[in-house]
Amino acid sequence: MFKIIKKINDSKVFFWSINIIAFGVMFIFSHQSKLYSDDLNIFRYTENYSGGLLFKAVTFAKDYYYNWGGRCLAAFFRVIFTLTDKIFFDITNSLIYVLFCNIVYKFAFPKEKRVHSGILMFIYCILWFTIPTFGQETLWVTGSIAYLWIGCSLFFYLYLLYKRFVDPDDTSKITTNTIKCIVYSILMLLLGFLAGITSEPSACMLVLTCFMWITYMLRTKRKIAVWEWVGMAGAVLGFIFLFTAPGIYARGDVVTTQENIIKQYLYRFIRQTYYSGKYLTIPIMFSLLPTFISLKCSSVKEYIIQEIDQIVMIIMALINAYVIIFSPGSSVRVYYVSVILIVASACISIRKHIIGKYTAMASAFIIMFALLTSLSQVTAFISCQKTGEPLEMQMDYTAYEDVGNLF
Repeated sequence: MFKIIKKINDSKVFFWSINIIAFGVMFIFSHQSKLYSDDLNIFRYTENYSGGLLFKAVTFAKDYYYNWGGRCLAAFFRVIFTLTDKIFFDITNSLIYVLFCNIVYKFAFPKEKRVHSGILMFIYCILWFTIPTFGQETLWVTGSIAYLWIGCSLFFYLYLLYKRFVDPDDTSKITTNTIKCIVYSILMLLLGFLAGITSEPSACMLVLTCFMWITYMLRTKRKIAVWEWVGMAGAVLGFIFLFTAPGIYARGDVVTTQENIIKQYLYRFIRQTYYSGKYLTIPIMFSLLPTFISLKCSSVKEYIIQEIDQIVMIIMALINAYVIIFSPGSSVRVYYVSVILIVASACISIRKHIIGKYTAMASAFIIMFALLTSLSQVTAFISCQKTGEPLEMQMDYTAYEDVGNLF
């Protein structure tokens, strides 16, 4: 039986069938999710704008930049997809979700073109259970565009950094060709900029990650290609663009308090520690469990050397979670990026310590896990059909939790 499971696991047909099924499920859920909250505000904000759809989108993005924050690209697409038939959003959103999960999958196999259906299923299932606000970031129009869509650029950029980390000769074919190097530099500048404007916490995490990556490459005497420098310059430009937006300070003034600054930061630190323990403990356990099962190290130093990529990803996740203490406000949605970083770390851990030793057994476990996930998805769908509750709210187990009133 395990041999059959292993054969299915290595099948490209089965691999792409999983993606097609995931697209279909997300399309149904997205189509059932109605416009609400900030989606509906788009109609009110744009009703006095003159011109066509594109002009309204550009005008709203400009107003958003000056009055709310630097995520104006997401604001632009919000207008485009809110003021058109929702079926276009449903199709696009489902495709991007599948693309996003496949980018996370590539962290496990940065140098291989092989397929491993079990890990792909693991990603689809574990994201469902571990992202605190899954519906808000994958089904809600405003949240999907701001976090899922723009987040693709962030994780693809991080994947390229990780690919170079594990394969120091990855740039050899590009750096020897001037035209390819120029084209790649332009693309990396754009990609780095898009990654830098994803969100304020992830922008801080990205800049710190670039600094750690440069430090590592220089200490190990590895060559940094021109396009890599250009890509990091784009990330820094995106960071600057995001944090110099006039709207971010106007928004900060709304929630600023007159409390003692030490008390404020102590409260924020305790708040983030509480929520980090609540939302990141289980994903971190998934990441570390394969290591403890099969890894044998004689010292802590040896362990760190062998698992440095996983450790760095967990550190990146914690940076993304804790940098929010410098902001007057907070949101559980900040853990979206942190959870996915740890899930990527878990995929790397499974590839290093499970595949080849317990492949069939692990695949069987993941299939059972997938069936459990499917059952919970069907249950949520039926419940919402009966109660009329927004589907994305049913999926978010933190939907009714007030982060600001923890204590």
